[in-house]
Amino acid sequence: MGLVVKYTCGCCNYSTSLMVGCGLRTLKENWMPALNIHTKEVVSVNTNNPSHEEKDFILYSDLTLNKKPFFRLTPADISWGSDRLPTKYNYCPKCCRYEMSCKEDGLFD
Repeated sequence: MGLVVKYTCGCCNYSTSLMVGCGLRTLKENWMPALNIHTKEVVSVNTNNPSHEEKDFILYSDLTLNKKPFFRLTPADISWGSDRLPTKYNYCPKCCRYEMSCKEDGLFD
């Protein structure tokens, strides 16, 4: 089962829910949250699908989108396979501050 992750900015109240991972019906897909640098939105991208241009997206597992890029990851972070998503101090595309947090909000199949 995959996760539904909710991102919320504590500064501007930007909020979105995204799929992370894969479900039983979508085993060939692996969804991860990413910043679309053109639309300035947090979106889910299928990392197993090479059709999306990597230069157009930055995955939120990339620590450049976190306030402290060299901090130590803790068990409180959300993990999926080898990817880990910091739960606090993420970059918000609407207000351009590192005040966005995320939490597990459900499951999908």
